[in-house]
Formats: sequence, C-alpha cells, structure tokens
Amino acid sequence: MTVLADCLEERAPGQFSVVDRTIASNHKGVAVAELGAAAIVVALGPDDTPIGAFRRELGRLIRSLRDAAPQIVLVGIAPPSTGDAARAAAWNAAVASAAQAEPGVRHVDLLADWPVEEAARAALTTDGILSDQGHARIAAAVCDTLLRK
Repeated sequence: MTVLADCLEERAPGQFSVVDRTIASNHKGVAVAELGAAAIVVALGPDDTPIGAFRRELGRLIRSLRDAAPQIVLVGIAPPSTGDAARAAAWNAAVASAAQAEPGVRHVDLLADWPVEEAARAALTTDGILSDQGHARIAAAVCDTLLRK
C-alpha cells in the first residue's frame, strides 16, 4: 500500500489518502463506508472457491461497496510463475466480467500487463511471492487506473 500511496502522491499531490483495510480471505465485515472514499481498490487473489461461487461472491461484494465510494477498482491476479495458469485466467476473466457489468467499476488486468518473458517475470516474484518490483508494477497499474479519466 505504501508503494501505491507514493505513486498517487507523486502523480496527483494531495489528492489521495490511502487507507489499508486488508483482510486475509473474507470481505465480510470490512467497514469502509465511514471513510468517505473516492475509490475503493479491491485486490483479489485465487483460492479454492469454485469460479461460479466466486462470481456470485464478487457480485455481492460490489453491491456491498456500491454506496461506500463512487469508484471501485478490482485488481485481478498476476500470472503465476508456477501453478495453474488456466485457473488464473478464469479467475481474471470473472473479475473483468464483473467490472464490465457494473457502472463505476474498473478492472486492473494484470494478465494483460504482466511480462511474458521468463527473465522479466522472474524479477517480479521470488518463490512465487511478489518482489518489491512486482509490488511496484501492480501499484503503478492501480495508480494508472485511478488517475485515468
């Protein structure tokens, strides 16, 4: 979150304040309405939830956040360095579909923006965990989306 805050401050000084309301795996109980946010950024990672159930949960999440901010940004996942690339693609497709279906919801498509070359990908993760460069790349993509008119 610090990287995102730094990017926003550099490109739009004084216009954004970043508050991290991270919770591990469940959006229930996230209190954001009292913040009076201009935007809510939701980073979504894959879990064992079947895609159909994920789509329904994502729809409920968007509806629950609708009154909390005029703009919602859904961040998909980056392609895995190892593991099930097809599952990551399906997960991101569900995120993109949900964003397209709702006014005021944007999607940060990390699959489209992530490097395809192995050497470039390797710099963005270490043992499957995002590196500082990986975090910076995602923060820049979110920053671009928030500042795009």
